[in-house]
Amino acid sequence: MGREWKMKKNTKEELLEVIASKSGCIYLSDVILPIYRDKVLGAIESIDENEYELKEWQETVEYIVGNNSIHIKDCKEAKEYLIHKLWKRGFQ
Repeated sequence: MGREWKMKKNTKEELLEVIASKSGCIYLSDVILPIYRDKVLGAIESIDENEYELKEWQETVEYIVGNNSIHIKDCKEAKEYLIHKLWKRGFQ
């Protein structure tokens, strides 16, 4: 079904793994499920955008939103874009 989430030892967790963990997701793929939307949104809001590189934010946007054609110029914009898209999903 989805990729199993496992903690890495002695390495910084990837952004998507942190979001999944903070959201209570069992699998990384759970972060895109509507049932986890509010928890994923809260997890993203709690993360300092400067903790991760732009490339990682871009990959996370692509995975969660499913959009790989958006041009994101910095980490703050990526975080704000994710938050906006998740809020928008909640009201559709």
